[in-house]
Amino acid sequence: MRLSKRTRQLLTLLLLAISLWLFFRESTKEPLTQPARSETTERPSAFTNGATILNYEDGSEAPVYRVTSVESLYFTRQGKLESITPEITLRDDNGNAYRLRAVKGTFLEQNRQLLLDGKVRVVQFPKDKRMEDASATQDRSEDSPAVFELQTEQLRVDIDKRFIYTEQAVKITHNDHTITAVGLNASLETKTLQLLNQVRGRYELP
Repeated sequence: MRLSKRTRQLLTLLLLAISLWLFFRESTKEPLTQPARSETTERPSAFTNGATILNYEDGSEAPVYRVTSVESLYFTRQGKLESITPEITLRDDNGNAYRLRAVKGTFLEQNRQLLLDGKVRVVQFPKDKRMEDASATQDRSEDSPAVFELQTEQLRVDIDKRFIYTEQAVKITHNDHTITAVGLNASLETKTLQLLNQVRGRYELP
């Protein structure tokens, strides 16, 4: 049977329409298997509220350092502890107590580094002041005067070496005298402090 020219044209258009429909239908289908999305942020594996951590060295009766915080989150894979409004009290070999405070703190287990952010304050108390008393003192007062005080916005602390450093602006108060600078390296063990920029030199800690 011979089809007319018009009929052949209609069949061609119909086949073309069907082909286009099948093509777009297949291209818009969802794949049967979706690639797994990698988790970019680790969820905390543990948390505490109002916890206090005391660290003792072998043979020591008094804690080497004391850590308290409003809230802490622990991340196992990254090996870090994030704390809200942490307060850390360190004691050096000579018995001096140092209290460190900040808005936020991050402790890295691998290198035992403590990163403090926001309104960081470091205060040294007299040698005869107990660590518990130093931690409980909220601000400087005539009953418990601070020997030395440092203020900055960011601070890195090496817990084992008792070494602190920052690249931020710092304000140091000692015996009613104030020194400002940008950048600081300080050893709480050797009582030496180096100001890096704008104010240069060495400052002997009490």
